[in-house]
Amino acid sequence: MQNRIAQVVFPLPTGKSFSYIVPEGLTERVQRGSRVWAPLGSRLLTGFVVDLKQETEISNLKQILDVLDPYPAFDSQMLRLTRWVAEYYLCSLGEVLNSALPSGVRFRGSEYLILRNPEPHHPLPDAIKGKKEEAVLESLFQKGTRSLLTLERELRRDGLYAAIYDLEQMGYVAVKSREGRLVRLTEGDPGVLEQQIDELKRKAPRQAHLLRILRENGGQMAALQLRKNWGVGADVVDRLERRGLVELCFEEPQDSAVNEKTSQGIAEVNLSPTQARAFRQIKRALDGGHYQTILLQSSPGADRTPLYLQAISAVLRREKGVLMLVPEVFLTARAFKHLKATLGLQAAVLHSRLSDVERYRLWRQVREGRKRVVIGPRSAVFAPVVNLGLIVVEEEQDSSYKCESNPRYHARDVAIVRAKMADAVVLLGSSAPSLESYHNASTGKFSLCRLSREVNNPLPKVTIVDIRGLRSTNAREILSPLVCERLKLCLQKGKQAVLFQNRRGYATYIQCSQCGFVPQCQNCQVSLTYHQEEHQMVCHYCGFRQEAPSICPQCLGHEWHFGGVGTELVEKTLRSLFPKAKVLRLDFDTTKGKQSYRRLLQFSQGDRADILLGTRMIAKAMDFPRVGLVAIVLADSCLNLPDFRAGEKTFHLLTQLASQLTEGEIVVQTYSSGDWTIRCFKNFDFDKFARRELADRRQLNYPPWSRLVSIVFQGKISEDVISIAEKYSRLLQEAAFETVQILGPSEAPLGKIKGAFRCQILLKGKSSKALRELVQQCTQKLKGKRGVRMTIDVDPVEMM
Repeated sequence: MQNRIAQVVFPLPTGKSFSYIVPEGLTERVQRGSRVWAPLGSRLLTGFVVDLKQETEISNLKQILDVLDPYPAFDSQMLRLTRWVAEYYLCSLGEVLNSALPSGVRFRGSEYLILRNPEPHHPLPDAIKGKKEEAVLESLFQKGTRSLLTLERELRRDGLYAAIYDLEQMGYVAVKSREGRLVRLTEGDPGVLEQQIDELKRKAPRQAHLLRILRENGGQMAALQLRKNWGVGADVVDRLERRGLVELCFEEPQDSAVNEKTSQGIAEVNLSPTQARAFRQIKRALDGGHYQTILLQSSPGADRTPLYLQAISAVLRREKGVLMLVPEVFLTARAFKHLKATLGLQAAVLHSRLSDVERYRLWRQVREGRKRVVIGPRSAVFAPVVNLGLIVVEEEQDSSYKCESNPRYHARDVAIVRAKMADAVVLLGSSAPSLESYHNASTGKFSLCRLSREVNNPLPKVTIVDIRGLRSTNAREILSPLVCERLKLCLQKGKQAVLFQNRRGYATYIQCSQCGFVPQCQNCQVSLTYHQEEHQMVCHYCGFRQEAPSICPQCLGHEWHFGGVGTELVEKTLRSLFPKAKVLRLDFDTTKGKQSYRRLLQFSQGDRADILLGTRMIAKAMDFPRVGLVAIVLADSCLNLPDFRAGEKTFHLLTQLASQLTEGEIVVQTYSSGDWTIRCFKNFDFDKFARRELADRRQLNYPPWSRLVSIVFQGKISEDVISIAEKYSRLLQEAAFETVQILGPSEAPLGKIKGAFRCQILLKGKSSKALRELVQQCTQKLKGKRGVRMTIDVDPVEMM
């Protein structure tokens, strides 16, 4: 007897699953892990089949309407992993499954269905048996290319996608993306084309304009490009198509996830004696064929990439798959550059900046085993790599691996659990690992593999500059005399310099010199940042902006004090001190999207600038061979945050910056030259820093000696937020064990963001399971209040 009842979850906060009847026509298609169309109340939603049963006691069940994929989107191992994520991070399974599936991995109404053989068949071929398949073909025979959105309206959704997949598999139709649609001239004679343009100039100027654009661009262009760059809409294209002057066709996407012009990598992997010694330990783990997590701790500047390449090659020779995670999207191209020379076109790059059609194509290739190596940021941890043998997590300590929206998973920890399920090896790479990973390696839970810097490549010199005597209000004194001197020498030698300041804008706040008034954001409990270039006051949390005041609204004073230092002010200072030097500023205000990586790449190749000034993005593992100086304008910006990890994060950041320097000097300006973090960094002594930090945390019962759960309540009415937080706190106190410590409720460090007041409770305990069960129990009992939202974060990384 075939399965008839499907348990379906939806991407909603509720953790419930719903039962549906599987209609006879879809019995073979509906499997565990399938995506389906199903009615929920008055809505029609995409859901995920998580279980199949023979029968149920529930009556009056609704039917599944359609299956959206030719095979299940998730296999049994991925379903098991996503269940673990949902249970551990206290979110719904539907939310996790939806997050694990890239948004491009689905047909969209903007895609088109075309006939592979446009000649009509009457009667229809014998292989076409279903009524929906017949209706689809009849529509295409009669009206030509059709968008899926149009077909949905004409033929209804139920069974439509299953029919399309059947027809595609039999070779009758093909699904094409709008992004691949080309507009092509039908007339090749220049004289005839010019005559057609002249005839259309008066009565249809937009159509004439399109013909000129096509003529000047080789006779064809992508419809998407025409719309974005020239504002040519589909109506203009349709009218010219009806006149027979243009035709629509589709191009196949290129089989490369990254532009090959930037993908010239090394020809082969050559290990130095130091690297070879470290790799022997990794090879033993790979040869063992069982799960193991290895922490690869390298000295700053020691190159871990050759070890990754050797490990990946060894795994591929065993016919297994590889997943490589990097902390930022723009770093995927750098990883691809190194991998391509060794692995050819086997690597797939999956990230959010790919188009939907690229993501869909690559995801299917990975799912079908045609791509065995996947590179990507946090979300790639769910890539459907077949026969997984190795997961590499580069810069494992980076906070970017923690998702700050539901589901709030940590990609490093999910990677470790996934490797356990697949009996694979995990390689965690870092010069300054997270204290959790360092502790796990120290206690034997992880294996520790150390990689030293080469003997002929000594560590750079570190100079600490105490700037307590400098007056930061004077622009020229933002940089100490020592930094100015080192910059001058660096430029004279023809070297490049990197300056780091982790604050955007000109000044972090402005203050009336007479009454002390500071402009505040109207939506957030923060002061506004002054951006001199735009003469605007900007909130970096909600985006609110207003004209910078010239007169104080409280006392009508005219004098303003500029407090704090932003990248705009540092840039102005550099241009004043070194007028002949080319200064390149890279922060959120100057770079968008793919430009950030392109500009960093140009700088690393010695182009465009003598001085690179930027925020955190410049610390993300770039290679700067011509750099002779790295200067940190103010190390205290991270060190003094209200976060028990502030020292650890500062050490991570400084080490990342130091790793970019092959030779030269690092200068750190700080008000806290005696701080333990700064002193340990001066000698690159992470082990000494970690031992002291772990001892301090043990006394205060902070991770890794305990586990944390952060619960934040937020809403527009502060009284309601406080009331719900206090009710929840009482429930916790009634149900909690003695070993659980409840901190709060109290106002969050950022008490108001985007118009919502925020109240926080922090739970500490030895057992993560006990904390999660406590939170689940109290959440079920809590009677919420409309307008107050509760956010649960297991193992939080950011405490603000």
